[in-house]
Amino acid sequence: MLSADEFKGLPGKVVPVACHVGRPEDLERLVKETEKQLGPVDILVNNSATNIGQGPSLDVTDDMMDKMVDVNVKSALRLIRLTVPKMIQRGTGGSIINIVSIAGLRPQFQGLLYNFTKAGLIMMTKSWAQEFGPHKIRVNAIAPGLIKTDFSSFFHENPDRVKAIERTQPIPRIADPSELGFAAQALRLVVRRLPAQPALSGPRKRLRDFEFLRNIELARAQRPRRQHVREHRIVQRPRLFGPFGRRAQGLHRLIDRR
Repeated sequence: MLSADEFKGLPGKVVPVACHVGRPEDLERLVKETEKQLGPVDILVNNSATNIGQGPSLDVTDDMMDKMVDVNVKSALRLIRLTVPKMIQRGTGGSIINIVSIAGLRPQFQGLLYNFTKAGLIMMTKSWAQEFGPHKIRVNAIAPGLIKTDFSSFFHENPDRVKAIERTQPIPRIADPSELGFAAQALRLVVRRLPAQPALSGPRKRLRDFEFLRNIELARAQRPRRQHVREHRIVQRPRLFGPFGRRAQGLHRLIDRR
């Protein structure tokens, strides 16, 4: 309900639904209530996560792993099974945005389960992008670093941990949640703006996760190119060839395509 209160001032309709994403029956109820109140689901954001196994890897238990997989991985899998078949049936496309973490790309210290579940969700995102792309359903992942939220209080409330993390970042500071929202908003809007891309066939069948990058590359390929020819005099250091030393000189032509 706190989230619903925060969204009251935004345009559109907000329907709060209490849901435990680790329970399949709750997810089914969530989707049914959403469709009842708002209509078909065109955009799915898998944002829920937990982290109960932070600490030495040898202290991780089976129960911790089961809980982390249920919330961090299976919830996304289940929600996609509940929504994507209907997106395909409607034929109007859709967008799925998975909130992963930089920990899925570069492991955080003593974060075995969190690293593993986020890395798994990244690979699942790539697999879904390949499979759902021909149906105009785009699947992307956003991998933030440390964000100042209640979820990450273990890190940002400890000055020593904050300093250790900031030393590893090009921008040495902790991000605010508002800095992440624009990325999800951009991925959501691209659904309406981009034309459908034809699927490749045969062994070259590949779909990129980010369709807007593909469009940019296509636009660059179609742009007329100008040739800029520059001449540089290349002087090599003396080298020994048999008993003789020789200095090699020559002109080198660079074709700079822009």
